Amino acid sequence: MAVSDPIREQSLERSLPHSAESERAILGGILLDNALVSQAIELLRPEDFYVPSHRRIYTAMIALFERGGEIDPILIGEELKKENALEAVGGISFITNLTYGLPHSTNISHYAKVVRGKSLLRQLVRTANRITDQALEQEEEPEVIVNAAQQAIFELGTVSGERRVMSMKQITEQASVVVQGFIKGLNPGLPTPWPELNNLCRGGIQESELWGLAALAKAGKSSVMKQWAQDLGSRKRRVLIFTREMSEIKILFRMLSPITDIPTSQIRYGLDEGRVNRLMSAMK
Repeated sequence: MAVSDPIREQSLERSLPHSAESERAILGGILLDNALVSQAIELLRPEDFYVPSHRRIYTAMIALFERGGEIDPILIGEELKKENALEAVGGISFITNLTYGLPHSTNISHYAKVVRGKSLLRQLVRTANRITDQALEQEEEPEVIVNAAQQAIFELGTVSGERRVMSMKQITEQASVVVQGFIKGLNPGLPTPWPELNNLCRGGIQESELWGLAALAKAGKSSVMKQWAQDLGSRKRRVLIFTREMSEIKILFRMLSPITDIPTSQIRYGLDEGRVNRLMSAMK
């Protein structure tokens, strides 16, 4: 297990990205208008706040909100007393001063975006720090370390701080469009080139679904992928292919083969001029 350098961690903590002013604006805004707390909860978690006192106060606000209570400095102070944290945040006066000089606003999303962005950057710095530790310690094979680093960065990029709350009216409005598509015979999903597969998956691949194609080696999985990608491209859909088995040019040659009637195995050095011209024409 990687052990981080305390000195380097301390140095990083002093310079990690944050915006104390935006954090204060969110907390002060909630004190001025308790209704804003639901907007904040949709966008931010307590750990997104960098300043420890702000993080504790925000956590107390959430606790009061979940119990249906008012959110004011006195009640926040009582909530913090349960954790012996009131003095640590600076007392009631610190909480009260959060509203000083703030305009009354009905929207704190712009401040929340700043705070969430700084939080994401801090996570990136810490992730990079862990990756550096693992690389310097050399306790695993290089490929294992690289794969773990890629996974850590990927997971960081897919985490979103925004959670959308939808009313039943919004959901039914979206669902009505889908239902009307059923009535009109429209394909509600992402179509495949194979009618039988479309029928099996209820009209095509649906949104928010993840599908896997599994088969023995040399069974034609890459050919299926290539055919589907070309079909989606012809439908003006954007396609992104990830592969660790073939180069970009090899994938292109596989796509050119059925267009040019030149077998993939024959697309290599030594082609006659006629086949080269067919390939060049197909690429255009």
